[in-house]
Amino acid sequence: MQNDSEAAIHFGLDEDSRNYRRLREGLLEKLLNTLIFVDVTNSEFYPSQIAYYSLWKEYAALKIAHGRGGRFISINLAKKLLKTAMRFEFTEATVDLARILKSYYSKDPEKQKEYGEQSEIMWQNLKMQEYEILAQECYEKLIMPYVVTKAPKEETSKLAHEYIEKLDQTPKTLRTRMFQIYYYSIKVAEVMSANQWKTTVEVCEEAIQILGKDESFSKRVISLFLHQQIVAFTMLGNYQKAEEKVLESLRHLPAYSNNWFKAHELYIMLLLHSDQFQKAWETSKPLLKHPRMESLYQPDKEMWRVYEAYLHLLVALDKIQLSPREKGESKKFRVSKLLNEVPVFSKDKRGMNIPLLIVQIFFLLLDDRFDEADYRIEAVMKYYQRHLKEDDQSYRTNCFLKMLEALKSSGFDKRIAPEKIESWMSKLEKIPLDISSQAHEIEVIPYPRQWQLGLECLVKGR
Repeated sequence: MQNDSEAAIHFGLDEDSRNYRRLREGLLEKLLNTLIFVDVTNSEFYPSQIAYYSLWKEYAALKIAHGRGGRFISINLAKKLLKTAMRFEFTEATVDLARILKSYYSKDPEKQKEYGEQSEIMWQNLKMQEYEILAQECYEKLIMPYVVTKAPKEETSKLAHEYIEKLDQTPKTLRTRMFQIYYYSIKVAEVMSANQWKTTVEVCEEAIQILGKDESFSKRVISLFLHQQIVAFTMLGNYQKAEEKVLESLRHLPAYSNNWFKAHELYIMLLLHSDQFQKAWETSKPLLKHPRMESLYQPDKEMWRVYEAYLHLLVALDKIQLSPREKGESKKFRVSKLLNEVPVFSKDKRGMNIPLLIVQIFFLLLDDRFDEADYRIEAVMKYYQRHLKEDDQSYRTNCFLKMLEALKSSGFDKRIAPEKIESWMSKLEKIPLDISSQAHEIEVIPYPRQWQLGLECLVKGR
């Protein structure tokens, strides 16, 4: 069940009825009560995670005791929790716990020294928290434009550089682990947005070394930087190293978590770039059917749908061997249905809508629907004039679309316009993928290989 409509149907109730609302509120209340008693001592949690969940559970009890005037228990519990909060750099909790202790000590003339100590802890951690929030806000402002579009932003690298210069003013003694996570995420964004892949690998490695020092902290955050290394190594054509990073990331992640799916998504990208189509199919098939897929963020779900379309194209071109049962299922795939499943990407005019348009054209060629393919390519060229610029960021895509236009002009006979096609291919290859300024996701399969697949669609169709 993913929404209220499905839940109401499951319980045989009307979604808008009072009975359903009561049921929903009652179940939610039970869920919230149950969360307090979740066992965090099992092996899946790192010490920092156990400390985090345990601290906030006891913190709730402390606030109730504090509010009810339980002075003795409040002081002892606050002192205990403060040690944990400071050990793991939970600045928000540290500030409030020191503030509670400071308040008690202010009323005891024999605790003036302790009062001063708690005051110093509170103000220092308040400053640390301020720097954490600053770093977090800088990162959020940087990534917000990419939530709904993969189109490259010229200003991203420059803006990230400005943020790094601002954050570099932070005293090193006040840089918490959380600050470092955001700081290095911005630093990676600066070089990745400029497609500086070798530097991306180096910056990620620096982040991994700094954040991986303390074994008590979760290694899941390390996967965030391993994922960027997967992209970088794939763009550099170092597929073996990229696969090593995939495996390393998966060791740190719980199965079927969002980041676990992200690691597999990047693995599919790697496999498609390295012509390992069979392995891409076998890896993606169970994941596409998994119920957890529906709980991913919409853009992440849509990326999987794009990969699915290309994989079915590869199946149709006999690049992937299927079992008899799989063949029956694959025949049910309709690329036209894909458009209804990718509302975010369909609006991404300079980003992920491009591979959607290309894969549609290939399926039309495969089905001998040349009139529709002709119309679609003409529409794509008008689209190109409206939304794509003849600049470095769209250069490879521009060349590829020009090749499709030349193919259309030849009546879908590549022999009639070989010079034009070869000319655009030559221009495309002068800007290799590793130095191209476009977003790495746009070429689901590198364009030269896609062109070969497009020609095979023509041959197989006829």
